[in-house]
Amino acid sequence: MSTARPRSLTQVVRRLDAAARNGDADRPAVFPTGFAVLDHVLEGGLRAGDLTLVGGAPGVGKTVATLQWARHMAMRDTEVVYACYEHGERSLLARLLQLELGETAERPSPENGAWLRRAVRAVGRGDAALQDIVAEHPDLEAAFERLGRYGDRLHLVRASAGDGLPELHDLAATIDGGGVLFVDYLQKVAVGDASLRDED
Repeated sequence: MSTARPRSLTQVVRRLDAAARNGDADRPAVFPTGFAVLDHVLEGGLRAGDLTLVGGAPGVGKTVATLQWARHMAMRDTEVVYACYEHGERSLLARLLQLELGETAERPSPENGAWLRRAVRAVGRGDAALQDIVAEHPDLEAAFERLGRYGDRLHLVRASAGDGLPELHDLAATIDGGGVLFVDYLQKVAVGDASLRDED
């Protein structure tokens, strides 16, 4: 529990109003998601210190959507940690590569598109090294180049069943100068000897 002295609501209002009038209000950092409509609803994006929960049925695209947010933030020089309980680093890399292909590739022919999908799946399964297949297609080379623009700021972590709030707290502490921690997904976070939701 915090050892700070409690303040009355009147004291809080006076302190915050004085800070706003003096121009030294403590405003949390805002991290745009890159989705214009969502950022408009969120009044700019995700805010430092807030917990934002993304919900939806299995398979609707929560991981892809949040990976897109993470990648957008990293492109804007924000340090991001993406801790995933469901997918390993290789799978997340393949998804990011697919996102970049969607940004850079011209509309491929059906045969070309099928080859690109197979190549990305091979990377995701560990059957091919990314740097080996990149040289085989200019669209993959362009996508790989885009990954390199933010690769040092987007950190992928394969979380395990035993990782709970202390481990996530430690991960958040590794973000130099502030940033964003994504947890995919919350139900797997260990609390004591169990996850937040038993899945029997």
